[in-house]
Amino acid sequence: MDAKEIAIEQCHQFLMGLKQRTITPEETWVWKDDEYSRERNINELVETVFKLKMELCEYESAIRYFKSNIQEESKEDALFRLLNKLKTYNQKDYWLREYEAAVKKGIRPREELQFTYQYLKENGEFNNK
Repeated sequence: MDAKEIAIEQCHQFLMGLKQRTITPEETWVWKDDEYSRERNINELVETVFKLKMELCEYESAIRYFKSNIQEESKEDALFRLLNKLKTYNQKDYWLREYEAAVKKGIRPREELQFTYQYLKENGEFNNK
């Protein structure tokens, strides 16, 4: 098992502890026990696992993990974060797939995402302006 896979496993275990509230401030003094901090810490772990999986070229797994664990106020906010991450990795096909799937589910993407979608469909690449 390589270091990235070990890191993924450790992040996942920590994330599960946060979700189940089995991790308390006494165990991890750095983390505050209020709901905002808990959600923020969960999201940081989710993003770390996403990044590691992307670096391992486990794109489907990274996307699934992100979607099933990210803590956001709205589905559109979660979509925005996911699509920005996929854009960072220049994953055009996955970006389009996730955007179109979200629209089919009734999520209305913000204007910035709509513009990116249109540009990507017309030009086959991201607008990096």
